[in-house]
Amino acid sequence: MTNHKFTQKRNLHRFDPVAYLVIEKFRLSPLTFGLLAAVTATGVYLFSAFLSNTLWSKQGQMGLLQDWIPWLVGLFINPVTLGYYLWSFQAIDQVIQELEISDVLEIDKL
Repeated sequence: MTNHKFTQKRNLHRFDPVAYLVIEKFRLSPLTFGLLAAVTATGVYLFSAFLSNTLWSKQGQMGLLQDWIPWLVGLFINPVTLGYYLWSFQAIDQVIQELEISDVLEIDKL
């Protein structure tokens, strides 16, 4: 027995302008968004280090290619955070849907 109110999608991301843009306009999944963030960060890091001539270590400074902190942030922390950001809308919608199906929660659409 499938009820129309249980199969209706809520699209909670429509209340967040950034999530709406990424999900609806660009059609990116959480994984794709995270990977795109990693590629973008790598490009920005390398381009800005090239322009400022800080790719390699010099006297008194550590170069970008020898410093592990920006790579940890750019290739792991930011992509995971941005992917979780998009995934959270789907997860919240699924929890609400499961609560409705189990009759623990009833949502009035009016």
